[in-house]
Amino acid sequence: MNLAATERTAVGRTVIAAIIVVVLIVAAGAGVYYYASRASTTTTSSGATNSTTSTTGVVNTLLVDDETWPNGNLNQLNAIGAIPYPNWLDYSVYQSLVGVNGTTLYANGTLQLEPMLAASWNESSSGTNWTFQLQKGVDFSNGDPFNAYQVWAELYGFYYLSGNSSGWAVGYTVFNMNTADFGPSTIALMSSTSTQLITPTAQMLSIMTNSSWPIYVVNQNEIGFNLKAAFQYFPAMWVQFTGLMFDTQYVLNHGGYGTPAAFNTAFNYSPIPGTGPYTVTNVVPNSAVTFTQNPTYWAKGWTAAQIAANPYMDPGHVNSIVITVKADDVSRYVDLSNGGADLAPILTADWAASSTTRSTRTL
Repeated sequence: MNLAATERTAVGRTVIAAIIVVVLIVAAGAGVYYYASRASTTTTSSGATNSTTSTTGVVNTLLVDDETWPNGNLNQLNAIGAIPYPNWLDYSVYQSLVGVNGTTLYANGTLQLEPMLAASWNESSSGTNWTFQLQKGVDFSNGDPFNAYQVWAELYGFYYLSGNSSGWAVGYTVFNMNTADFGPSTIALMSSTSTQLITPTAQMLSIMTNSSWPIYVVNQNEIGFNLKAAFQYFPAMWVQFTGLMFDTQYVLNHGGYGTPAAFNTAFNYSPIPGTGPYTVTNVVPNSAVTFTQNPTYWAKGWTAAQIAANPYMDPGHVNSIVITVKADDVSRYVDLSNGGADLAPILTADWAASSTTRSTRTL
C-alpha cells in the first residue's frame, strides 16, 4: 500500500471534517508545503471572499486554496488507477470499508485499522476467507441504501474496468478471479431493473451469493472474500482507492460503468453519491469544487466519545467548503493574507515570510 499517498489524502479529509488552525508538512510536487490557516475563520462578513459565521456560531463557509486540480476529473470510477489525485472526495464524500487511526499513523507510522463502512471483519482459521460485517442503516446521500449488494457490484465493476486484471485491487493479486464469470452479461442483468442492488431479483441474488466466486454476498449486511492464500494485511487493502464506496445503483441508472477502454464520463464533474458527511454541490472544471454538509449523514448522531475514538467519522463543523485551485504559491499566500482563503499550502521556502497564525497539531 502506498502509505505516502494514503497519508496525504487522509490529511485533506480531516481538514474538511473540522475547522482547525494547523500546520502540516507535506511533500508534494515541487517541494515541501506547510498547510497554513488564517488566525480566524469566524467573521461576520457576508462577502464572497471571506468565511462567514451564522448567528448561532456555526461557520457557514470555509475557503481553501490548493496547488493543483485533481488529475483528470472527479470521477470515482478512476479509482481503479488510484486517481483522481488529489482526491478531495476521500472520506468527505466517499467513505472506505476500513479506516485508519490518523493519530497513530502520523505520530509513529503505525497503521491502526478502524471500522468505517465495515463495522467489523473476521478471518478464517486458514486465513483464506474473510467476512466483513457492514454498518446497518447507512444510506448514500441520495437516499439509496448501502448494502452488500452495492459493495459486490462496485468491486466487480472495478475488476471489469481493469480489463479483468488479476491485480485490480490496488495492485494486490490476492484473488483467483478465474472462479468468477463477471462481464457484460452480468452487467446487463444488473441493469435490467432500476433497483437490482436494492432489491435483487432471484436470478441476480443467485449470482451474488455464489460463494465459489472470490467476492460474494453472505447476506444484505455481510460480504465475503475468498483469497488464493492467507494475507494478514487484507483489511488494509480497503482503506483507499478501490475501498472507497459509492452508489453503484446510481452508476447503473446513469449509463453504467462504461468500458475498460472508456469509463463513463457522466461522473467527471457530477460525482457519484457517497455515504460521507459532505456532498459535492458545484464543480467548476479545473478551478473549484464546493462541498456542502450532507443533512442525512448516517453518523451525524454519533456522540463526542464515538467521534473521538474514530475521528474520520466526524460529521463536520462547516456548512460548506470551497476548494479553489491556485497553482502559484504567492497567490495562495496573498489569499491567506487578505482573507481570500482560510487554509492553503505554502512552500517551505516562502514559509518564513508568512504572517499567518501558525500552530501544530497531531492528527
